[in-house]
Amino acid sequence: MSIGLAAKISFLKSNRGIPDLLILEPNNKYKSLFIEIKRSGYKIYKKNGAYKSAHLEEQSKILTRLSSKGFYACFCAGSAAAIDTIERYFNNQL
Repeated sequence: MSIGLAAKISFLKSNRGIPDLLILEPNNKYKSLFIEIKRSGYKIYKKNGAYKSAHLEEQSKILTRLSSKGFYACFCAGSAAAIDTIERYFNNQL
């Protein structure tokens, strides 16, 4: 997503920690699916295992909180990874 488009979309979100993609359909194990999408090839972690930025750490805390409440919540790097996660979610393979 371009910076301009991201800025326009940011006004639509009520909280900057809300994941990019929400699928509010339960499967056999989870209440809903939440995906924070990063560009393809994006590295979330540094070599030492820490998050690359404070923003990523904030997003991770939101995903962890959602997971603790019975939702499947994750990062995906690129559309192919997001599509794979969605397919696995609906095929109950997560």
